[in-house]
Amino acid sequence: MSGAETRHGAIRIWFFALPANIRGFIWILLSIFSLMAIVMLVRHLSDRYNTGKLAFWRASLGLLPAPVFLRRGQSLFRTRQFDLHLVRNSLYFIGVAGCFYAISTINLSVGMSLQFTVPLFTIVLAILILRERVDAARWIATALGFAGVLIILRPGMEPVTLAAVAAIVSAAG
Repeated sequence: MSGAETRHGAIRIWFFALPANIRGFIWILLSIFSLMAIVMLVRHLSDRYNTGKLAFWRASLGLLPAPVFLRRGQSLFRTRQFDLHLVRNSLYFIGVAGCFYAISTINLSVGMSLQFTVPLFTIVLAILILRERVDAARWIATALGFAGVLIILRPGMEPVTLAAVAAIVSAAG
């Protein structure tokens, strides 16, 4: 075994010896740093590349782990509901493209604030699609959240731009 393999094994043993909560916290931190890196890259590269290209490359990078999964067999990718997977992935791509367009076009703080509407859309879509029941407290919180969106956008005082709409569509996607 090489030194790199030995170090990799030691890190793996160390990581899995940690309590589950600590491992989860590490994964969350890595996720946050990844999101920040994507936002910074999109903001930096948006001068040279359009939103479609940036979204395409983001989607392509998502295919990098595919060979690892293919080693486990093609049955991992088999589904009886291909049409639903296609809809879900199309909505995801629209969401990523909208997010990238918003990040590259409007004030970063406004764009990211509008991205925090994802839980609001999750509640609404859970009601519409999954027939979830929502109590009064969640309805009030959702209404207050959408009121916050109006405060951020200030319609009437400022024109609502295509980039702001793209950020909201992205959050819904």
